[in-house]
Amino acid sequence: AHIFMQPVTDALAPGYSATVRRPIDLSTIKRKIDSHEIRTTAQFHRDMLLMFHNALMYNNASHAVYSYTVNMMSDVVEVIQAFYSTHNQPMKVQRSRASSIASQ
Repeated sequence: AHIFMQPVTDALAPGYSATVRRPIDLSTIKRKIDSHEIRTTAQFHRDMLLMFHNALMYNNASHAVYSYTVNMMSDVVEVIQAFYSTHNQPMKVQRSRASSIASQ
């Protein structure tokens, strides 16, 4: 998860800011939880998926970060689904290219 801990900079990933319009990372998600900007599991789920989608959009499918992202996204979605099922909340499934990739 270390690659998602801090905001991505153009110094670390050239052209990132031109490719990714809504950057987000785990420190930003934590700040949003602490400030009550994220109040629901659905909002947390949305921001986690955004973070993963950004990584998939920027990185080529042959890049190690891409495969790491697919695996981590799958794990996170599984945990969130388990949370929803134990709290009797229906999970809204957001189908996207990244979701389809993760299910392959």
